[in-house]
Amino acid sequence: MDPPSSVPGVVVIGVSVVLIVILSIIVWVFDDKTFKQFALSLMPNMIAGLVVGVMLTLTTVTVVFVQKKVRFKTN
Repeated sequence: MDPPSSVPGVVVIGVSVVLIVILSIIVWVFDDKTFKQFALSLMPNMIAGLVVGVMLTLTTVTVVFVQKKVRFKTN
């Protein structure tokens, strides 16, 4: 696997996971109504970001894998 090509997806996944964890902690620690609503309104976006990150990684890995296969066939 080429690390540079799959880095963006991994970074997006990592950032999304961290943000989801931070938001979850905030929701549990602070029992403030408005704050909870704010955090919960952000949650779907975080999950969407996580899904995009996974898709990005899978796509990149697949492309790299296919390119390597093609290279082997031409050699």
